[in-house]
Amino acid sequence: MNGLWSGWYTYSNLGEPVPFTAWIDDSAGLLTGTILEPNTISNLDLDDLQAEIAGTRMGQDVFFSKTYGPDQGAHGLPIAYDGRVDEDFETVRGQWSFADPRNGKGPFELKRSSKSISEGILREVFAFTDR
Repeated sequence: MNGLWSGWYTYSNLGEPVPFTAWIDDSAGLLTGTILEPNTISNLDLDDLQAEIAGTRMGQDVFFSKTYGPDQGAHGLPIAYDGRVDEDFETVRGQWSFADPRNGKGPFELKRSSKSISEGILREVFAFTDR
């Protein structure tokens, strides 16, 4: 699942989908990365919010939590994403929720951005970090 993904999530199928972009590093099923999304929850004057993700992939099952940075005026509660990637590793679909689902839940979907873009970015990152 290494690379750049774009997608959306909604609140219990209500309202407009919130778009987001995820950079995911999949190291033998251990997922880490960053999400960037429009600010829909913080009262600070920020256009975008950044969140860190950490989780696992077991085969096609994908589990990760998203946590917003503390300096963005957003809650610090982890949000669980539970999904399944298709056999071509191009689309992930599933549900997100807080530990207490009364705080929010809903569907999400991620689609891989161009593989060539993701692979090119990875090559550049590895070349830079090998210096």
